[in-house]
Amino acid sequence: MRLLLDTNVLIALEDAQHPFAAAVAPLARLAQKHSLTLTLHDRTLDDFDRDSDDDRKMRSLWSTTKYPKIDAPPSATDQFIGESGGVSSDNDRVDVDLLYAIDQNCADALVTEDRRLRSRAERVGLDEQVYFIEQAVEWLTTLYGEHDAPPLPQVEDVSLHNIDLANSFFDSLRDGYSDFDEWFERVARQGRRAWIVRADGQIDAICIYHLEEPEGARSFKLCTFKVGENSRGRHLGELLLHRAFDYCTKNECNDTFVEVRTEQEFLVGFLNEFGFAPDGHKDNAPAELVYRKRFRPLPDAPIGDALGYHIAWAPAYATSGVRKFCIPIEPGYHGRLFPDAPAIPAAPDQTMLDLTAYAAASVEGNGIRKAYLSHSGITRVGTGDLVLFYRSHDASAITTLGIVEKVERFQQGEAAKLAAFVGKRTVYSLQEIEVLAAKSVLAILFRQIEHVQVPVPLSKWQELGGTAPQSIMSISDDQFDRIMELSRADPH
Repeated sequence: MRLLLDTNVLIALEDAQHPFAAAVAPLARLAQKHSLTLTLHDRTLDDFDRDSDDDRKMRSLWSTTKYPKIDAPPSATDQFIGESGGVSSDNDRVDVDLLYAIDQNCADALVTEDRRLRSRAERVGLDEQVYFIEQAVEWLTTLYGEHDAPPLPQVEDVSLHNIDLANSFFDSLRDGYSDFDEWFERVARQGRRAWIVRADGQIDAICIYHLEEPEGARSFKLCTFKVGENSRGRHLGELLLHRAFDYCTKNECNDTFVEVRTEQEFLVGFLNEFGFAPDGHKDNAPAELVYRKRFRPLPDAPIGDALGYHIAWAPAYATSGVRKFCIPIEPGYHGRLFPDAPAIPAAPDQTMLDLTAYAAASVEGNGIRKAYLSHSGITRVGTGDLVLFYRSHDASAITTLGIVEKVERFQQGEAAKLAAFVGKRTVYSLQEIEVLAAKSVLAILFRQIEHVQVPVPLSKWQELGGTAPQSIMSISDDQFDRIMELSRADPH
């Protein structure tokens, strides 16, 4: 597997004092242990050539001699340049040519800490193959089975007065907000609560929340939203957002919002990916922005882009003019992909079937964005389509609804390319991916919308004219509507 390094990552690898040095060290270790190739683009040398400090320039250029270079990398076409956002500087040209190298299969993935480069990648559909350092480390750790199998994370709902404020987890918050401790103690006395994720007694992530009701309009404030530096890449942020969205839906909130500082680029990018949009500044604090996500679609909200509509108004989704499919998934993978799926009502003389019984520790199961791999030859599944997941064998029931983000087919033997494409959201190990890649593989990236309230058993599906799915199959609008009706019915 070949990983293309951006200039900022290379500098961190070679400079022990660099802010990213500690983060990038595990990447170097994993690359050495698993014989991964860390490669450079000629444009990286151009970056160093522009350095006005001659001594530093020489040291930087010397450091590049340790790494193989892409042989005769192609220059980005005018069309690719335009689609990626254009070029107005030398740095822009470097970014575009790095992305074009990924597009032309010169490497499997690009590792960078440049958020603007990531934004360009989204424009040309390469964002799944562009990794921040922590994402790359988490991906490779999962891919090569090096996790210590942490327990499936559980979100606890606790009172603030039961949280130890002296915990080092809060140090960065204190650094950014001088009065954080005073604020925390004050709202704790008011009965404020938080969702937290812990491991071995230590806090990994937290969301302090508050329900506001100005003039009867319910608004849900995420007062403090943080994932620990050592826990990033485990999808804990998505896990907390999923809990927040679920709360807002059940409590009929109009919106949810969070206040962020202008320099918190990573958090802003994360919020944008889940439908939050800028909504002015915090009162009397021009350096803090308000990012808000609304849950009630406007009457004139366009539905032409089904995926965009869902991201903007999730958990709402469009059904008119949208194709629907049913996807079978075996129990082992279902448990890893959907570890929080509800139990299925069994026959009167049997106990409930616990769908978490097969759940192995899988950080990707925490997320909203997930991946499904199949040998299906179907060609009609595309962006914005709705997909119902059918757990086969033990449950034989439809359990979960999702919406497709992206679909790509990989040819036989393209295991490394496939691994890079699904790396941020896969529950598959490299060994499993290599076995799958012995044949052509269909990779479906999707967002989980919801687990159905009542799993729909095969018997009900057959009454609607369906058969037990053996592969991905198209379903009609009427069948979909009836399934969703049955999934919301009281089983008693």
